[in-house]
Amino acid sequence: MRLSRIVSILLIIQQTDPGDAASESITHKSERTFISPDLNSELITLPRRSHNSKVPTRSRNLQGDVNCPHLENGLSEYDDPSTWTSAGMSFPAEGQDVILPPNTKVVIRGTVPFTLGLLTIPEGSELIIGEQADSELIALDVNGIDVKGVLRVGSETCRLENQPIEITLHGSRSVDAVTNPKPLTYKGIVVSGSNALLELHGGEYEPTWTRLASTAEIGDSRIYVQDVVNWDVGGNGAGMEILITTTAMKDSREWH
Repeated sequence: MRLSRIVSILLIIQQTDPGDAASESITHKSERTFISPDLNSELITLPRRSHNSKVPTRSRNLQGDVNCPHLENGLSEYDDPSTWTSAGMSFPAEGQDVILPPNTKVVIRGTVPFTLGLLTIPEGSELIIGEQADSELIALDVNGIDVKGVLRVGSETCRLENQPIEITLHGSRSVDAVTNPKPLTYKGIVVSGSNALLELHGGEYEPTWTRLASTAEIGDSRIYVQDVVNWDVGGNGAGMEILITTTAMKDSREWH
């Protein structure tokens, strides 16, 4: 999809809340016309959380986070050579295809310092990405990931909201990509096992998309949207961007 404009994180979001008395079906303010969700031209309605319900946050009890995979007992540390040698395997090297030790839960708690080839999580094994005390970035660079076992980042009751994690997939597009396609694991994360599981739990931002309630002009530092959102585009939302697509009947080059 070609996007016509990227709005920086300095934008101020004005929400048109249907439950707000100041927000009517069409509101006129400063010569703007605002369109609320009940008057948009949407033909397909996707399910969304109720405006009156709260977006879940990181769950805690008196002992701390609940059911955190990276705090389980019996985990093997990725950067501990004995994790690999005890299974008769060598410690992963740069560019090497890596298969996790069988029937082992391996946890990554810091950045892997080089790019790996294809990372395979065999059935019966788990790869868990944890968190650092100082919330420093945890980066994992690979050519692809084949999940036959389990890949976990947090859980529903232990969301890693404050821990930045980056999984970067590397590779170049070949000239014959159409006639001679690469395997799905090339620059991809594939969940291929019959009992395989991929769980990624960070902060929840909803809805993930909405429509403009008023035209966004070039140079605007404020946009108006049709839904109540909890997007963090202020000081705590470093790196968060809002993408505004064009209005077109067809998403192809000749229509942009």
